Amino acid sequence: MTASDTEQTQERSPSPWHVAVVTADDGVLHVALGPTTAAVAEQLAGYVAGRADHGLWPAEAERVAALLRAGDREGAVRAYFDAVGGRWDGERLHLQTATPAAG
Repeated sequence: MTASDTEQTQERSPSPWHVAVVTADDGVLHVALGPTTAAVAEQLAGYVAGRADHGLWPAEAERVAALLRAGDREGAVRAYFDAVGGRWDGERLHLQTATPAAG
């Protein structure tokens, strides 16, 4: 196998995708996927920004909003999922990395 063969093989190998699924007792609430964890975090940040005022107590919602204003998307997502369920129904975040089948 030559260096050129290796490069061609690497070009054909599918890149992994990062997947996040938000669930509650009644089913799937949100799905985010992207080529990087940052891309998924950005999508999840949009989800928690839209849900925090309804799903969290005011102080917890403000903490999420403050983290988002500071640009800490991952921190905001963590804070949301740490707190959700205290006011209304709980939500769970499932994270997975998946590599598409070559074909």
